[in-house]
Amino acid sequence: MDLGQVLLPAFLRESGVKSGSWQVGIQLAHFLYENPAMPGDGWGLFLKAGISDGNPNPFQGTISGGIGGKSFFKCRPNDTWGLGYFYYNLSDDLQDELDPLLEIDDEQGVELYYNLALTPWFILGFDLQYVNPGIGADEDAFIGGLRARIRF
Repeated sequence: MDLGQVLLPAFLRESGVKSGSWQVGIQLAHFLYENPAMPGDGWGLFLKAGISDGNPNPFQGTISGGIGGKSFFKCRPNDTWGLGYFYYNLSDDLQDELDPLLEIDDEQGVELYYNLALTPWFILGFDLQYVNPGIGADEDAFIGGLRARIRF
């Protein structure tokens, strides 16, 4: 018996093709406001969702969506912002198989960000997240971030 047979759950040790599995997804985006002077720039809603039988897919259901786009401020036309939510319904089969090694649960979170375009080549981003983790943590997490992007 090799180490993989001892450490890996049965579904990871098996290979082959599964018949009869299914997955359905949808993705939508819609502008609530589009800048008449710059078509394609604006802000709006987005949604992405999917469901499956959960085997072999690790997710039985997912949904993410939010609102975001270009800045509201005419003096800041290159800034971007967003507010989003996600939920991952992890497969019951995956949870059952990993249970002896690792307890996992569904995961969800919210994110708010603003990208400040200081110049056309230098963007400073601010990010706040709340995550209710599905793996490895008993407590929710609040995460703040700062990032810089330099375009050469």
